[in-house]
Parts: sequence; C-alpha cells; structure tokens
Amino acid sequence: MRLWVISLGPYPSLALFAVPVIILEPAKPLAGYLLGTGHFFAGAVTFITAEVLKLTLVEQLFQLNREKLLSIPAFAWGYQYWRHMMDVVESMEVWKASRRLAADAARMFRARWIQYKRVHRSSRLHYHP
Repeated sequence: MRLWVISLGPYPSLALFAVPVIILEPAKPLAGYLLGTGHFFAGAVTFITAEVLKLTLVEQLFQLNREKLLSIPAFAWGYQYWRHMMDVVESMEVWKASRRLAADAARMFRARWIQYKRVHRSSRLHYHP
C-alpha cells in the first residue's frame, strides 16, 4: 500500500490526502448530535475516534507525499499560511504555558500510575487466602 501511495502523482496524492477528511469529517456533527441528545459517552467516543483517525491518516499521507503535495501551488500556499499561523500560536506565552501544564500533568499521571502499580503489586504479594 505504501508503494502505491508513493507512486501517485501530485494531484492523485492530493485527492487521496482529502479522503480521510471527507470520510471522517461528518463524524463531528454526528458527535454533536449525540452529545445534544444526552448520549455523552457515545458522542465523545465518536468525536475522539474520528479525529484521531483523521489526523493520523492525514499526517501519514502528508509525510509520504510532502514534496508532491507542496509542488501544487495552491496547496503550498495553504500549507505556508497554516505553518505561519501555527508559528504565531506556538510563540504565544499562553501556548507555552499550556504545553508546560500538559507536560506537568502527564508527568504527574505517570508518577501516580507507577505508584498505583507498586501498591497494587505489593498488596497482591502480601495477600494469602
């Protein structure tokens, strides 16, 4: 499959690049409907699953066909515009602070998870029915 994707020209690559977006984007309104009708868990799972799949597939396709996609003038312009906006956002203090906060939360979660596993493991070792 990878060889086939790589063998495509610029415009077929662009068409393939759009497929995950076209297929998975309608999941957002569906998730909104589910959330709005009181099905919070189903709506959240639908949204998160579709978004993760879409972003993963789009990222993989972009990495495989980056040069071909950027050879299309309109795509290159859109990508440069998006990259500039991301550079602006990532330079903001609020972005940097939120990234630090997320990293701190991840470290705390990992530490608590390790602590939980140790306690759970040691309680199993001391339990003799």
